[in-house]
Amino acid sequence: MLNQITSNSKIYDFNNGRDEIIRRVEQCISKPILIAVFGVPDSGKTHLIDFIGKYFEDRGLKTRQRDNKEKINWYESWTGKYYFNGERIKEELSSHDLIMYHCSWDDRAKPWEHNLDPEETIKKVINRDLDLSVGIYNPKRRSQSKGLYDLIISNPASWEKPYNFDD
Repeated sequence: MLNQITSNSKIYDFNNGRDEIIRRVEQCISKPILIAVFGVPDSGKTHLIDFIGKYFEDRGLKTRQRDNKEKINWYESWTGKYYFNGERIKEELSSHDLIMYHCSWDDRAKPWEHNLDPEETIKKVINRDLDLSVGIYNPKRRSQSKGLYDLIISNPASWEKPYNFDD
């Protein structure tokens, strides 16, 4: 990982954090570039990942951050408790320039029971580390993300998504 931070490290606001991710990705020589964004629901992970993905797609990179138009989380779909196919993952990894993992928890040491830390998964499958780990949180709702991250973003503008109970 790049520049692991401690609790005394700089915390970025959303826009500056987004720009710092772009800067670091542009300097990264690994292929594919592997980024994990950690945070509890409604912290801004999806918005951040979608922005970064579109930014680099517009510049000609092949990115992967979603399974399909229904926006099913690709990472969660292949690291679920009952599904893990290392060959499929290797194939997907090798066919992209930038891959972003959407991790719905904010403590790298304690993922939700049915998830794996993407760093552990990637080490098992292709024997390398993430290029960048990002913690994002809303300070109005939660304290700072726990664990070691390369970058932490404070996002007080995130909001709780409305749920449609008619579905």
